[in-house]
Amino acid sequence: MVVILHDCDPTLFCPHRDPDDSLAIGFGLRGFSDDSMLAGITTVYGNASIEKTFRTAQRIVRVSKSRIPVRRGAGSRADLGHMSDATMLIMSMAREYGEIEILATGPLTNIATALLLYPELQDHVRRIVIMGGALFRRGNMVLFDAEFNFWMDPLAARIVIRKIRNIIIAPLDVTLRVRWGMDISRRLIRKRDRLARFLGYGIRPWSIVWSLVGGFNPHDTIAAIYMYEPKIYHGIWMGVEIGHMGKTIATERGKKVFVLLDLDKERFKEIFLEAFY
Repeated sequence: MVVILHDCDPTLFCPHRDPDDSLAIGFGLRGFSDDSMLAGITTVYGNASIEKTFRTAQRIVRVSKSRIPVRRGAGSRADLGHMSDATMLIMSMAREYGEIEILATGPLTNIATALLLYPELQDHVRRIVIMGGALFRRGNMVLFDAEFNFWMDPLAARIVIRKIRNIIIAPLDVTLRVRWGMDISRRLIRKRDRLARFLGYGIRPWSIVWSLVGGFNPHDTIAAIYMYEPKIYHGIWMGVEIGHMGKTIATERGKKVFVLLDLDKERFKEIFLEAFY
C-alpha cells in the first residue's frame, strides 16, 4: 500500500485564485484507491492566506465524507523551521507508516520545515512529486524568471530538492501544455458525486474568467495524476538547482531529478473525470 500525503494551498469559488489544488485534492480523495491511499492533507499559504487554504481543504474533505486529517501549516516563508500542526502530521505519518509519498502543490515551507526538525524524514519518503519550477521557458513570476511556488519560498525549495532522494517535478513546461475550459465545470456538475458537483461549482468563477483566453491550466492536477498513472507522461532526468529568487536552473552539478515535459492530454482528462461517479 502506497500512503500519500498532500501538501497544498487550495482555493475555490474565486475568480482570481487558482482552484487547481482543490481539483488535485478531489482527485486524490476519489482516484487513489486499492494500491494507493491519500492519508493526510496539510495546507500552506500561497494561492491565499493560510486561514483560507486550511478552511478550503477542510470543506472539500467534509463534502467528500472522508475522515482523513487536515492540518494547518505555515502562514508565510517566515515560518520555515517552526513547528506547526502540518509538520507534526508529516512527521507522525512517516513514523507510523514507515514509508510515505508526498504530493507537494504549494510553496514547500511545510515539507522543508519537517526535514529540518526531523532529518530522518528523508529516509521515510519513497518519492515526492512537486508542482513547481520552469526549466525551458520563463517562469510565471516574470520579473524573477521563477515559477510561483518556488518563488514564494526559494530556501524551502532548495532544502527539499537537496535532501529528498527521489524527486519528480511537474514544472510549467508540462503544466502549460494543458488548457481546460468551461466543459470541465459543466461535466463535474452533471456527476452524481456530491464532491464532483461541489468542485464543479467551485471552479466555475475561475473557468469563466479564463475562458476568455482559451481556458485555464490545471497545474496541480497534472502532478496529482502522475502519482496515479505515470505511463501517460514523458520526462527526462536532469540536474537542477534553485536560484536565489526561486529560478529553476538546469545544471550538470545540480541534484538529479525527473522532470515531466509532456503528457497524453486526452487521457489525462479522462482519468480525472472518471475518478468521480
